[in-house]
Amino acid sequence: MMFFWVMIGAAIAAVLIWFLKKINWEKRPLTYANMLIIAAMIYVGFALFTGELAWMYIEIIGVVLFFLMALIGLKVSYWFLAFGWAAHVLWDVGLHSVEKTPFVPGWYPAACVGFDLVIAGYLLFLIANKGGILHGTQTFIRK
Repeated sequence: MMFFWVMIGAAIAAVLIWFLKKINWEKRPLTYANMLIIAAMIYVGFALFTGELAWMYIEIIGVVLFFLMALIGLKVSYWFLAFGWAAHVLWDVGLHSVEKTPFVPGWYPAACVGFDLVIAGYLLFLIANKGGILHGTQTFIRK
């Protein structure tokens, strides 16, 4: 059943990437950085909504970490942005099992893993593609 949710998350990410190709190519890095921060903030919302204040503080630490990864990704190298998305998979799997965090819907971490992996993989593809981001320091593909 978890595989189903991973695939749903991956499909949502693929559709989102397709839509993002339609926006101004110069805004794409900022969009992917903002999405990384929002992905971390969703867990804060789950904790806040259910009154899990102790977990809310842990999740806020995650937001700060992923905000820093997104910021470094925009200012230094897009490699950090791709790494932030890949690291979010570890955040999903390592911290948010049903037993550890009952405030997170059981399907959500698996869907998030699929989403995160597709976004990270896509960013790594762009970084490695000579027509796109070259060595994590140039702009995204215009296509």
